[in-house]
Amino acid sequence: MRLSLSSREFLFSLLAIALLNSLVQAHAISKRGSVTVNAKPDTPEPDPAHNGDNGDAHPSNDSVSESPSTLEKRVFSEPAPGDSFNWFRDKLRDATLLPLSLEDSSPSTAKLWPVPRSKHNFGVVNLSGCTVVIITSRYALYMGHFWERPTFEEKTGQVDRRGKPIYAFNERRFNREVLDVLAHGVNMAGEGRTRGIRTSYFTRSDADTRVAIYTAPADDGRGLQFPDQINKVKDEIYDLLPGLSHGITTRTYKRAGMDRLISLLDNHVDNIAFTEGKILVRFDPDYYGPGPCYDVVPAFQIIKGEKIRKPATVLIAS
Repeated sequence: MRLSLSSREFLFSLLAIALLNSLVQAHAISKRGSVTVNAKPDTPEPDPAHNGDNGDAHPSNDSVSESPSTLEKRVFSEPAPGDSFNWFRDKLRDATLLPLSLEDSSPSTAKLWPVPRSKHNFGVVNLSGCTVVIITSRYALYMGHFWERPTFEEKTGQVDRRGKPIYAFNERRFNREVLDVLAHGVNMAGEGRTRGIRTSYFTRSDADTRVAIYTAPADDGRGLQFPDQINKVKDEIYDLLPGLSHGITTRTYKRAGMDRLISLLDNHVDNIAFTEGKILVRFDPDYYGPGPCYDVVPAFQIIKGEKIRKPATVLIAS
């Protein structure tokens, strides 16, 4: 017997065969497991340093590492909710502090540290009107401390109608104890002469140098207590570091008075009564930077004691 198929019947047969093959392949895939097309790695958590009071808290570690099966993520830790005081105190205890000087002949102090190979904390305490210059780069950290009195202003020997001393700006003293220190360094007890800021650590084209000045606010809270002196400091820094592409940031801090639990002459913190009037500088050589490539870059984080959960994070350009 001979069988013949019409063209329409032949096409229907081909379609049925194709459908059957598709069903067989789908069944085989379901037995092996599901398949995801164009899978992307999990989006990394935002850096808690930029989130104010948000973000997970990691009080016991300076960094957070993700699973090694994905990109390693390391960010600055934050205090647990309600634990900012203890967290900040513990970080200061582990920090290398900039020494302060009580010598009237040489009251200013300044130090430059080449960046360490691992995470490290630095700090300065007992800020109640003085000014701190912080300079960061790929290669070094500089911190300079300058008293408001007698350096930014000194007693004139006169009193006002209420019997209070009258203070005035002494340019010669200011130049010697601030501008000359920035340019040439200063002799510090137990330290020898420290270097000034004009160094290849900050002037190299790839240094990515940043400058921040922390100073006291005016008594009424509007502006700076010493605007003219701060402008002179900024002019000196621009002269010493030509080509400073990021400019100079000026920030005020909350006056707090001297913390009697901290000895002025000891370069170490055993305890603190309050966090105000203190600045913590944290460094991580392998910070998890932003961007589509998830670059790992060196980074500094500067924390004022009155704004522990709102730090300023400085990323070194990759």
